[in-house]
Formats: sequence, structure tokens, C-alpha cells
Amino acid sequence: MKLLILPALVALSALTACGGGGSSSDPAPAPTQAESLTRAKTLTTEYAQTAATVATAMPVTGQASYAGAAVFGKGTDMDALLQAPTMSGDMALNADFATGGVTGGIDNFRDATNAPVSGEMTVSGGQIAGAVLGGDLTGTVGGKDVNAQMSGSFLGADAEAVRGVIADGAGATGAFNGAFIVAR
Repeated sequence: MKLLILPALVALSALTACGGGGSSSDPAPAPTQAESLTRAKTLTTEYAQTAATVATAMPVTGQASYAGAAVFGKGTDMDALLQAPTMSGDMALNADFATGGVTGGIDNFRDATNAPVSGEMTVSGGQIAGAVLGGDLTGTVGGKDVNAQMSGSFLGADAEAVRGVIADGAGATGAFNGAFIVAR
């Protein structure tokens, strides 16, 4: 009988050592700009040689969620923006391949000094056409009203990522010109 109690006590103590494993009410800390930029760099490198999805290979049913980063500065070239960003943010997109709709947005903005910038941009009128997507990004960021357009291309054999540009219509001096990359 003593031999059976010892293994049971060992198992019980191992379970209690886990500390309960319950969820915390504290939200996870927002990523820093360095983390957002690292995410953008990692995804850019990972998908640098990935061909655009062929329109005939695009999914026609189901949905997919994509997460990544948007980087802002002068122009819309991701490689150049990663060298001297003025701002970055976390981007999430949801594609509904059956309806062709796209939703999502950008939040957790950080400026070049890693200081938080208030606000968010939301995708409106997002649509998939073939193997590309487009839509408007609207909202308020840093106290400024934003009305920008985004367009992107699906990447990979199964639309596993999206790379694109953001333009606010103010030309090269626009504060919300940038690029984004997101992946499943």
C-alpha cells in the first residue's frame, strides 16, 4: 500500500508545482516598435522569394486570418522603410474567400523612438479580386484623421501571406505612406 501512495504524492506535487496555470487578468504587453519591426523584417525575409499566388489557385471557400506589421515613412518600399521607419504598427487582416471580403486594421502604433502613438486604422471596403486585395484604411492616429488606401498581393501556393503598400494620397510627404506584410 505504501508503494502506491508514494507515486500518487509525486504526481500530486508535480501538478501543484505548475502554479495553477490559470489565465491572468493582465493583458499581454503591447509589442515594442523593435518587435514590430523585427516581425516585419522576419516576414519580409521569409517571403522574399515567394511568388505571388496564381489567381486560379486562390481559395474560393473558407476564411483565413493574417497577422504581421505595417511600417510607415517616406515611400512604400518595405526594404527602404525598414531602414528608416517613422512609425510602425501591428496589422491583422481577415480574408473571407467565399465572399471576397477583407476586414482588419492596424493598431499598437509606435514612433521612431518607440513611444506609443494613440489610435488605430480600420479596413473598410476591403475586397479580394483574383489574387490581390484592396481597401481603405481609415481612423485617427496621433490625433490626425487618416484616409489611406491599401493594396496587396497574396503570396505562395495557398495564399499563405499578403504583402502590400499603403498610400494616404498626399504624395511622397504623406505621413501614412508605408508597406505591410502579414502571414497566416
